[in-house]
Amino acid sequence: MIGKDIMSTENSALVFNTVFLSRKPPTDTKIPELASWGKKLMQRGSVKNTEGNLSFRTRLGFIISGANVPLDALTPETVAEVTGVVYGLNKTSVYVKGMAAPSTKQFSIPKSMIYFQKSTRFSTPR
Repeated sequence: MIGKDIMSTENSALVFNTVFLSRKPPTDTKIPELASWGKKLMQRGSVKNTEGNLSFRTRLGFIISGANVPLDALTPETVAEVTGVVYGLNKTSVYVKGMAAPSTKQFSIPKSMIYFQKSTRFSTPR
């Protein structure tokens, strides 16, 4: 049942409930690449401790680093797949698959809207 696994998260950008649809770790094949980038950013001193987050788009939504997880510690168990966001009058609900709650750093309505716009495509410079 969805209602039994809800967690409330507050930050300066957005107040939201995390609704866990599944507590199984995501299995996306791009998670190791995300983890590699997290380690590079930490090694270069670009971020410290649990600063920032990393994410990428998936077929169902997007994968984002977990709340309070250092970027050099990303694994399937420490990321969340956000599959939906419902904007309520009093509080937003974020629907998640995974063991971790999504990072609250820089999680904002505009960011989630970008990920759910299917017509928006981003590419990595080569």
